[in-house]
Amino acid sequence: MAQETLTIIETLELTVPFDEYTVAVRAFVNRAEAEGIRALASMQVHNTPGTTQVGLMLHLSDQSKLLEHVQMIDGWDEFKRYAGMSKVRDLRVFGVLPPEIEAWLRKYSDALTIFTQPIVGFVRPPQ
Repeated sequence: MAQETLTIIETLELTVPFDEYTVAVRAFVNRAEAEGIRALASMQVHNTPGTTQVGLMLHLSDQSKLLEHVQMIDGWDEFKRYAGMSKVRDLRVFGVLPPEIEAWLRKYSDALTIFTQPIVGFVRPPQ
């Protein structure tokens, strides 16, 4: 059976100065890269200079590993610090969410849209 991928895209409104947020998000992303689950294929944070919004994109190569990822980061000080510095304005999930993960995400925002049924697409392996 093929593994299904999962992508989460968030739009965040910063509640702290951008420079302070940058330090926290770098610490969180660096730890996720070093110690996170192998199925966490990518995590990227973007912004438009001069705004208080940032975008986060997380991609898992195996959606069945999302619970393991959430359980891991939920105990990290880096995640707690990062999560406390913004409000989720929009949260979109492309893939299937277990009910406990949907409940966990809703702690951060009710602005959650889930797209469960892939229509067409591809993900290329790293070269």
